[in-house]
Amino acid sequence: MAFTIKNYRHRGGLSYRFYEPNQGDAYEVKGPLGKDLNLSSTGVHLAFAAGTGLLCFMDMVAHLALANLGVIGDPEETVNLEQFKLKLFVSFGTREESIGLALVEALHHYCNMNGRKNFELHLRLSKEGVNSKRWDQTFIDEQVNHFNLSEIKKVMVCGPPVMNETFDRAFQDISSKDGLKLDSSQYEIL
Repeated sequence: MAFTIKNYRHRGGLSYRFYEPNQGDAYEVKGPLGKDLNLSSTGVHLAFAAGTGLLCFMDMVAHLALANLGVIGDPEETVNLEQFKLKLFVSFGTREESIGLALVEALHHYCNMNGRKNFELHLRLSKEGVNSKRWDQTFIDEQVNHFNLSEIKKVMVCGPPVMNETFDRAFQDISSKDGLKLDSSQYEIL
């Protein structure tokens, strides 16, 4: 079995250990662990990912791609393509630093070419000046408030700790102002 492991070079972490010259080491892998993304088959789903955080959403993107291609057709197994929307925000420093970008761009292109409204890609390449605006409180408010909160079934975030903390504070702020209520069951910091 092959694994792709990003080396964060942090001695207190795990990833650097796979890069040390101990070729004979054996590892036990258990899983899958955690919870699934608990998506609804209808409604708006917002996902914000930076760097390797996109990997958390690749199964969802692949599933949506297969559903759009008609490979998965059983309504019990898939989303309602007419009533489901995934709006995916992805941030990398550069295109060269990206991972998984080819698949999400292909799905975005396919949906645009075929008039499908169930997937939108918003790509940010900060070092290349592509949508380089920071994902701060104002940006998060704009994206979430673009929809009626009752339309939003799930908001998911996966990125570096600073990004995750920014989104967590923003969601708490959105939940507390002007009578709007972003219920904690509607968002997930992964």
